[in-house]
Amino acid sequence: MDKNSLLGLGLIATILGVWLYFSGPTKEQIERNRRIKDSIELVQKKLQAEEAIKIASQQNPRDTIKAAIVVSDSAKQVEVNNKYRDFAMSTTGTKESFIVENEKVKVSVSGKGGQIERVELKDYHRSGKKENLVLFDQDSTRFALLINAYDRSSLFYTDEFYFKRIKQTTNSIVLRLETSIPGSYIEYSYSLKPGEYTVSSEIRFVGMQNIISQTEDQLQLHWSMLYPGQEKYIVKEKEAATIYFKHDINDPDYINPVKDEEKELNEADIKWICFKQQFFNSTIIADKVFNKAGSFIKSTSRPNSENIVKSATAELGIPYTHQTNEKFAFTFYFGPNHYNTLEKQNISLEKIIPTGWSVFSYINKWLVIPLFNWLGNLING
Repeated sequence: MDKNSLLGLGLIATILGVWLYFSGPTKEQIERNRRIKDSIELVQKKLQAEEAIKIASQQNPRDTIKAAIVVSDSAKQVEVNNKYRDFAMSTTGTKESFIVENEKVKVSVSGKGGQIERVELKDYHRSGKKENLVLFDQDSTRFALLINAYDRSSLFYTDEFYFKRIKQTTNSIVLRLETSIPGSYIEYSYSLKPGEYTVSSEIRFVGMQNIISQTEDQLQLHWSMLYPGQEKYIVKEKEAATIYFKHDINDPDYINPVKDEEKELNEADIKWICFKQQFFNSTIIADKVFNKAGSFIKSTSRPNSENIVKSATAELGIPYTHQTNEKFAFTFYFGPNHYNTLEKQNISLEKIIPTGWSVFSYINKWLVIPLFNWLGNLING
């Protein structure tokens, strides 16, 4: 190797080193990611410990040699107060479900956690059934916000609490997680637009700036789902089901549908996450962006299940600036993988539908898809 070659390789190595140095995460970003990861791991360990206690409590008394310890109601309440503090008043309540709907979608919202727990699509039905197609139900989904409170001394999820219904119409609802401090609460709102598959949503934080830990500049949103089988042949569904995602600055991408995968979404802030099934999808879309720090998606197969297609999980960062009144707005899409319907969302969501490469993509988009739409309208008409 001559001198010029060595100099060239040295120059390339220097440029690469400089690029890696300036493009890598800062010390502040690394520290924030570590705090978020530690918080999530701490909550996961807590949930595992609580599950172990639950299992132990269900054990047959004859299997134990120690007598059960009876804890008084007052002692239990003290424990709850110490654990949840200002939120303790919302740990008890009646589990209710509230219905909001339009011509296309019927949504059930749970008072426990304030989450959308069931979605039905009125224009679609499972093979051989007349009932509305159920996109997911309360046993197969979870939507919860992780609250890091009181100077990082307490961690809990919003689905541990009962929300109070504040206002409801046929197609909208407002639910509130109250605290013992007057004027301090978290509010969820959902509203369906007429004739649309979208649910305009909002999380509002009012008077929470002294409860949520001062070191936190974002909160973590957990959304997970078990895709239920919708079609006659679940094998085909398992091959097609996956998670799509779109960074704010890039085209949509997805994780491999035929293997288990977890992917950190730390390249850029995130615009949307799509839980895609064979013919339908559930998508969460930020009005602005989800923070990239601490965000990831995970897909897990269920090869032995005859009813569950796949498990999907998303952890997303929500910005929080400790104002007395601030909100995070987002939209859900619950509906079919219909190209024109998805294209109308104007966020590149239609790209979850494979259309082929190069010239075949144009043929499919401008000839095949319109032809099938025309035939579908002709048959339905």
